[in-house]
Amino acid sequence: MAEKQFENVYVQREKSVTTEREDMKIFRIISLVALTVFWIGYGYALYRDNSGNTSYYLSLITIFSILNSDILFTRKKLQNKVLNIYTKILGILFCVLAFYSVISVILS
Repeated sequence: MAEKQFENVYVQREKSVTTEREDMKIFRIISLVALTVFWIGYGYALYRDNSGNTSYYLSLITIFSILNSDILFTRKKLQNKVLNIYTKILGILFCVLAFYSVISVILS
């Protein structure tokens, strides 16, 4: 009796873990797409020389990069090869942006 209850609890726990993993995959894809939109907005704000929007997009890029830091800055793999390459490019862009921000603050 106790073994069956333990087995039922174990099966339910495994189902919840797999559902959680699928939810995280969907969240990561959506947040990576949003991060791309923010990079495009940041570039457009730089092109238009709009400092208010530039700082807004910079903060959004920072927040979403930190949310995805486990896949942007580690060797953790995603579902397919395109997303892996894409996340590494976004990680490099964020590092370049952070380095540029630090240098510009020091020089000003």
